Amino acid sequence: MAAFSAATPVDAGVLAHWDFEESAQSGSPDSFGRYFVAADSTGNYNAWRTSTSTAVRQDYPGKFGDAAVGGIRFAGGGSTTSFINIDPIGGMLSGDFTIAGWIKPETLSNIPTLFADWGSSLASQSFVVRLTKPDAESPYGLTFILSENGTGARLVNGTYGSIVTDQWQHVAVSYDQLGPTSAVANWYINGSLVGTQNVSAASVVPYGPAGSVYTFARDLSGNTYYNYNGLMDEFWVFDRALTSGEIGGLVANNLVPEPAGLALIACAGLCAAWWGLGRRRANGPLK
Repeated sequence: MAAFSAATPVDAGVLAHWDFEESAQSGSPDSFGRYFVAADSTGNYNAWRTSTSTAVRQDYPGKFGDAAVGGIRFAGGGSTTSFINIDPIGGMLSGDFTIAGWIKPETLSNIPTLFADWGSSLASQSFVVRLTKPDAESPYGLTFILSENGTGARLVNGTYGSIVTDQWQHVAVSYDQLGPTSAVANWYINGSLVGTQNVSAASVVPYGPAGSVYTFARDLSGNTYYNYNGLMDEFWVFDRALTSGEIGGLVANNLVPEPAGLALIACAGLCAAWWGLGRRRANGPLK
């Protein structure tokens, strides 16, 4: 079983992590004209906006952390400023990955987006994680879309599980390339596996267009139809497909999973130390 550590293990595979503990956006832009919104714990992908926005609030409680300002709220609706940006995450779409985080929707309407490549059309987007109502009788579910490298054709496209309003729910999607032509995608809600798709294609490497901007709470270049209304907290991006047990650790404790190999190495070192100590004690007093 993989071990969990409060401190991020060096090889845990964390590409980015936003805990949304900030209490307010920056009131002045940096040299690039960006207003700081939320820090990425790796220091590489801080969230920003090109203007301040009252539609994005940080004085709201989260699932973890500060009881008063531990989360971030998006007004959604018809607001044209209810989103935040990050620069494209290097390495995310060149191999395996996992996206995971907490959401608490206040309303569910249209097609609210959680995290996505900005894109100007569906064909130009490399990935989208959103909430979708498949039909009039079905509840909103977790949607994951991933495009094929070089063509824009869909490698992954599915909606699974059930999402409700006014409750914290943990959502996660993972992509695991098993070989050059096969992969598997998994959907999780509150740590439970709710959907799986097996992928078979000439190439299962996802499409990652250069110069894209990734966004929280909206996509498709300003179309408010995709606005998300509600809270978010503790979003992670990993450069590997987490196991269901590792995702369960995120749900239970918000602790970063240490890869099983590292846990075995740590165990081997500890066991060797105890074995040596036992031998020294058996052969005489310690000196």
